[in-house]
Amino acid sequence: MNERNFWLSSLKKRELIELFLFLQKEKIIYCDELNSDLSFRFGLELEFMKGNLEWIKERLREKFLIREGSRYHQWQLKVDTSIPNNKEYILEVVSPILENTKQSWYELEKVCQILNEQNVCISPLCGGHIHVDFNIFKEDATSVKRFLLFYALFEHILFRYRAGEYLNPRNGCMIFAKPLANYIKENLVFDFLRRGYSSRYLFEKISYEYKEKRSAIFYNENNNTLEFRFFNASLDPVVWQNNVNVLAHMINYCTNSSYDFLLIYSKLLFLNTRKITLSSSRKIYLKDALLFADLIFANDETLKGKLAFLKQYLKDFKESDDELDKVKCFTMMR
Repeated sequence: MNERNFWLSSLKKRELIELFLFLQKEKIIYCDELNSDLSFRFGLELEFMKGNLEWIKERLREKFLIREGSRYHQWQLKVDTSIPNNKEYILEVVSPILENTKQSWYELEKVCQILNEQNVCISPLCGGHIHVDFNIFKEDATSVKRFLLFYALFEHILFRYRAGEYLNPRNGCMIFAKPLANYIKENLVFDFLRRGYSSRYLFEKISYEYKEKRSAIFYNENNNTLEFRFFNASLDPVVWQNNVNVLAHMINYCTNSSYDFLLIYSKLLFLNTRKITLSSSRKIYLKDALLFADLIFANDETLKGKLAFLKQYLKDFKESDDELDKVKCFTMMR
């Protein structure tokens, strides 16, 4: 095993209790920028219901978030056409291409502020989608292979984390963002040992299997992005920033030399992957969550991100059967 900072995984019971008591008092704070080492492009889709479109559009124009130019350079407000027979009138705000800059995070903050002022609501059908530029893998098929292995091993962790400020993932996620871990293990794991395929090959197989963008992760060839579809919708910019930070560090880990292939591959082969259900998504798998955090947030510079991930994942150890129940507020604007 590579020499890494595994300090959370190695904490003793008493030390873990002290950590959890500390986390209960802490809040995740919105940042002007994430870790300066992270350089990537991404896009967001914020779904919601019952908003006044014209009022929201006007407010977006006032903040110069809707402006002249390509749709890739301005925020858009529209009806979500990805939901068949969208009778509940689910709307979405779609971001331009964003980067890890003060300007991008400022714009996200203002968009969430406008939606909250309009008192729009989040229904169980509303999702929060994050697009990541596929070029982050640098056309390297090995990095893609590593990422899918890693994702399959920890999907059960991400599916509790994804609920954001809610205690439960939305019901619709099992229809519109179906779990992938078992499919990856049963159908792709031996492809990982082959050579000679393109960096997009494995994601194209997933897209073929899961028609109409119904998988938790979907490769969008039209704009060359990976779409992470499994997050709950949120109107909290801190939750959005935390989600982007976790994805960026996860991909960064899978593309650098510290990736522990033997650890990940052996665990996936010899341990039963957990079938993801709404019920299992409510459970806490503490040991696995600590390992996940230690792997993607590898050093003291990323300690803040590690604790922010755990705060959102643990949700003060609370559970609920109501998918609209929220945990006590754990975020704070700067």
